[in-house]
This record gives sequence, C-alpha cells and structure tokens, in this order.
Amino acid sequence: MAAGCRPGSEGSTVLGIASVSLPCRPGTANGICDFYRRIFGFDAHAEGGKGIVRSVGGAQTIEFVEMEDEGDKTAYTGDHFCIYISDFKR
Repeated sequence: MAAGCRPGSEGSTVLGIASVSLPCRPGTANGICDFYRRIFGFDAHAEGGKGIVRSVGGAQTIEFVEMEDEGDKTAYTGDHFCIYISDFKR
C-alpha cells in the first residue's frame, strides 16, 4: 500500500526526524553516498564537501558534512537513527 493510502491516514505527514546532519572526515562524503546508493538504493550525491542521502520517497534526508576534526565538535556522540528501506529482502 502506498504511503498515506492506508485508510484513516490520508492527512498524515512524516512524523519524527525527517532530516539529520552528521560530520564526516574531509574527502569521505562521496564514498558515503556511494555506499547508500549501492547498498540501499537511495538517491545520494556529494558535491562541495557535502553528501546528501534521501531515503525511499524522499521522506528522510541524511546530510554528511565534511569537516576537519575539532575534538568535541565533531566527535561521535553515540547518536543512532532508523531509515526506511524499499527492498529489505534484497
């Protein structure tokens, strides 16, 4: 069933976090986008030190921003999130 077509959900919009921005090391955004494109089939591209990944239907966006390590500013904080996958069996 297509998104928003479930009976009673006609007026629904995306709930939760629709976009997240994460730091990554310089020169890695293109490789990250390639991973999401090959493995998950997402729309992903990198340009100018920034990678944009859009999940199934574009409901969620992950932005990878290349930046030099600045200690606490770029350190991994343990964040995690889930993403929608169009072909889970594959």
